[in-house]
Amino acid sequence: MANSSAHHDGNGGGVTNGDDPSNANNHGGYSDGGEEANDANSHGEYEGGGDSLKNSHSQGDRAAGGHSAASAASAHSAASAASEKEIILTPDGLKKLETELGYLRGEKRREVAERMKQAKSFGDLSENSEYDEARLEQAHVEQRILMLEGTLRNARIIDEDDVTTEVVNIGCKVRILDIAEGLESEFHIVGSTEAAPTAKKLSNESPVGRALIGHAVGETVDVQAPDGVIRYKVLEISK
Repeated sequence: MANSSAHHDGNGGGVTNGDDPSNANNHGGYSDGGEEANDANSHGEYEGGGDSLKNSHSQGDRAAGGHSAASAASAHSAASAASEKEIILTPDGLKKLETELGYLRGEKRREVAERMKQAKSFGDLSENSEYDEARLEQAHVEQRILMLEGTLRNARIIDEDDVTTEVVNIGCKVRILDIAEGLESEFHIVGSTEAAPTAKKLSNESPVGRALIGHAVGETVDVQAPDGVIRYKVLEISK
């Protein structure tokens, strides 16, 4: 199956991540893209957050400061890992990730900045749990933004017009039969980032997805499961 080889530029705006079925997460619940943050915001500098970051250093070994630093290090490590791996996305998956990224860069950053501003007004930051919580949320938001930006920079988008039904591959839908149980299932084969078992989206990197890739209607595949080998038959391939 021929796929588009162009890589997506994650700086173009905003972004749902899934992983293999066992680890799939649904991040696609945002409906509005929000506004892109300015250059300062894109580096984690919230409006009103600059002083907050400076104050955190003056508070010594506050718990939130430590967690935030650890989260930042984790974010950097995760983003570096994401930059090394090509991410396969369907057009629908790309749209959802861009929507989430736009929301985090705009509306969510402003929301967290306001929380930090209000928490600072309560007084002594060394005993301010509301401020600690806001800083932790800030770190989590920035970590997710870095992850999404890395994903989009390395994304290869599947061209729906190039999806064939000759064999199972990413972008197609497949109906299979569990031969031993006599049960039929239908899945949409997607990249690991979009996998969501509850939505019948199966990762190409999952055991079943990996086994099905490249097989035609009528062929059988064996999948190693904890209780033994499960044999499936490909019944139908569609777009």
